[in-house]
Amino acid sequence: MRMNNIKAVVVTGCDSGIGYGICSALLRKNYFVIAGCYTKQGIKKVKKLYKSVFSSGDVSSYPSNRSDSTKDSMDIVNNHESDNLDHIIGQKKDDTGNLNEHLNSINTKRNVYRMGNRGMIMRLDVTSEESVKELSSLVKELIDTKQIPSLYSLINNSGIWRFSSLKECWNGDKLIESEVEEELERWKLVMETNLMGSVRVSLRLLPFLARYEGFARIIFITSVVDETGVPGQSSYVSSKFALRGFHESLMHELEGTNIATVTVAPGALSDTCLFDYDFKLNKEYRLNDTHRLKNGMKILKKLGSSSKGVVKTVLKALESKRPRRYYRSTSGTFLFKLMKLFPKSLYIKIAKLILLNFEHIYTSLPLLTKLIRLVLK
Repeated sequence: MRMNNIKAVVVTGCDSGIGYGICSALLRKNYFVIAGCYTKQGIKKVKKLYKSVFSSGDVSSYPSNRSDSTKDSMDIVNNHESDNLDHIIGQKKDDTGNLNEHLNSINTKRNVYRMGNRGMIMRLDVTSEESVKELSSLVKELIDTKQIPSLYSLINNSGIWRFSSLKECWNGDKLIESEVEEELERWKLVMETNLMGSVRVSLRLLPFLARYEGFARIIFITSVVDETGVPGQSSYVSSKFALRGFHESLMHELEGTNIATVTVAPGALSDTCLFDYDFKLNKEYRLNDTHRLKNGMKILKKLGSSSKGVVKTVLKALESKRPRRYYRSTSGTFLFKLMKLFPKSLYIKIAKLILLNFEHIYTSLPLLTKLIRLVLK
């Protein structure tokens, strides 16, 4: 494959769930993937993914005939299971497209791994300005050394979720200071990751997207709750509202350029790790309704759909000549769309009623549970 035909895509949050699924799909579609992972475990997981995709023959390498030295280099990289991430293995490509195996000594503290000739993995913390600068430097380096012509797309997928009930912060007419401080810390972390993380990465990579000879695109993985709230996740909902606002602002700012900005809004998903931290957290709550609400959220996740539908929608946004600005037809969104048809006051009452009683519905009313499962799919 000629270098001008290479489509390079940066994906953040590839450790698990949607990001991992996107990374897997893009490899099989012959994209050059720059995968950002936050954890060492995530990096190992994506390394194994690269190896399995290459060995399965699902991906054609470029150049089309890989040399033995290239294959050996790929195997060395993928078999490297050290927890020491201060290590780079790279391959440079000359102007004819041939790969020359070598150890890349550009910056041995960058935490970057070269996976054959199909992409890179780097340790990325979107809340860190230095980490995002390293990502920007990596993309620039790949362009300057003609390993990719420019950047085709950025997929802002990194995100976290935190459960809370704001009513835990006061008792009668008195604030509970410890709960207020804990809630504010949750908000800071969620906003720094979900909103500011996407802002940081987008601003740093926009110049490389502008250099693409064609129609580049920024894709934001938002949520079905980016335009309608639900109880128990105020910080997450607010971050997704804000992320949609950033997307809409970019639509205006980038009008007349070659860059489109797109949102993909998943619904309830059963195979995401997004909720794991809070669901495993053994926190005691003052209010019984808070316990019921959290248990209801657990059931909602259990009844959710697969992230495969979200990945397909992302691919559609990537491969359409003129992608839509909003993709709301992903799996798990139907129930939320249905609820939006009700007056807001009625929607609030229904959402609270369902979530507070979800555990009872799930264990005692199988027919209703089956119906809810169907509309969540």
